[in-house]
Amino acid sequence: MERKQGWIALFFWGCAAALAAQVVAAEGAACGPRAQIVEQLEDRYGERRRAAGLTADGLLMELFAAEGTGSWTITLTQPGGPTCLVGAGQAFHALSAQVAEDGQGA
Repeated sequence: MERKQGWIALFFWGCAAALAAQVVAAEGAACGPRAQIVEQLEDRYGERRRAAGLTADGLLMELFAAEGTGSWTITLTQPGGPTCLVGAGQAFHALSAQVAEDGQGA
């Protein structure tokens, strides 16, 4: 029984540490109203939404990219909350609808 309680405590503290890491990461992210973020991505970088999906946590993940320059940005939006920039880079290129499973041609 004592061993089981130890595992439960370890699990609890592990979850708490993971949650704290997410909060710290979110505090460092650039966040704002979605409409404003999307407008800035379009106006400053020529980026338009290329893909979207929902995370396991229910956040909206969107990929914005500019075909001309290859710049790209990934955002996460909380339901009813802010949109945060979580990644950006260069050399974006869209893949064809069908990519070989072994990675050839990608």
